[in-house]
Amino acid sequence: MGYLWSTLWPPERLFQIARVWHEMVGDSFDFLERFRPGAGLMLTGHFHRSGVWSHGGRHLVNTGAFMRGAVPLAVDVDQGWVRVRRIERKSDAFHPGKSIATFRISPSAGFLRP
Repeated sequence: MGYLWSTLWPPERLFQIARVWHEMVGDSFDFLERFRPGAGLMLTGHFHRSGVWSHGGRHLVNTGAFMRGAVPLAVDVDQGWVRVRRIERKSDAFHPGKSIATFRISPSAGFLRP
């Protein structure tokens, strides 16, 4: 009940969540353009709206979150190839599942690291 209450209160919070979900993809591509124009891939997490988006030769992958109703994703990066898979729960363990996207990025572009 606490999670539901924190989503609905204060009343404008639900609108803020919807705004972030709506603007996240565009804001992420704008971030890449401004701070890392040579990067072909941005990996994010936590935003509950998992998915893969492509724009102008760049890719954004949001791995989502492990919570009820969310669809978490796993990302494999190997020598410029990126594969995005759903994470499936079997019994009490999580396993990489069905591949939902595969694409190639330039290994020389590098990655943004914290």
